[in-house]
Amino acid sequence: MRASFPLVVFLSLFASVFSVDLCPPPALIEPCDCISGYKPITYKCSKILDQDTIEGVFSKSLDWPLNALIFDHSSLLYVSTPLINSKNVATVAIYHSRFTSLFTSPPDETNVIENIILRNTTFLRGLDWRLFKNLSPTIVQIQEVILKRIGNPFVENVKPSVAQLTMDKAKITTLHDQAFAKLTSLRSLSCAYNLIKSIKRSMFPQNTALYLIDFSKNKIDNLPDDIFSNMPHLTDVYLKDNKIKTFSSPVWEGVFDHLQAVYLDGRLQRESGRDEPDRHRC
Repeated sequence: MRASFPLVVFLSLFASVFSVDLCPPPALIEPCDCISGYKPITYKCSKILDQDTIEGVFSKSLDWPLNALIFDHSSLLYVSTPLINSKNVATVAIYHSRFTSLFTSPPDETNVIENIILRNTTFLRGLDWRLFKNLSPTIVQIQEVILKRIGNPFVENVKPSVAQLTMDKAKITTLHDQAFAKLTSLRSLSCAYNLIKSIKRSMFPQNTALYLIDFSKNKIDNLPDDIFSNMPHLTDVYLKDNKIKTFSSPVWEGVFDHLQAVYLDGRLQRESGRDEPDRHRC
């Protein structure tokens, strides 16, 4: 313990020194704040109501590193695409805000964006999936953002790199027949608290890495027999508070042995898989 203590002190001082060095002087990026414990270097910009103000922040701090950009309770036109192109911005997060559009145009193919997080935000032009065409994010989290329909623009522009996709409380009514079929890296999918009436096997990748599917709080009234077919990694299924009254035994064939949790009517349910009738009541 005595030998390790100086190392702990050294590392703490090291992190503190580099945190100061990596963040620009506060006056340079006011009214934004810089947060850094070495990495990621994060600009948090709250209550920004003028596009010129935020453009000034970015133009004055061009020579400083930036990894994550957070907007909170702001009303702006967009996130500057030139900023994304010139910095190694890996995370873009927008909370409780109002934007005309997400970006001015699609970021360059050289962008390094890994995380897109949008929560309780209004996009006056809607969320334009064409702006995602050059992005290869790992995580896309969208909550309380109106999407309504997941159609061709989503299918054609969202890359297979996405491993975690959340689209909760988005007022989604319909899904393209191949909505998520190209997302071969997808492991976790949540479309809870929407207005979706049906789901199909064709919506998911044929060779899928999915381990979690959540369609809770929708209007689904039926599960196709093949809905979970060829899903060898699936462990958690959330379908509670839908309109499903019965389901047929084939629904669970091939996945039952490795399922850990199935939520149907608000309770944890699992069928034994033995001597089952042709249909089960939820």
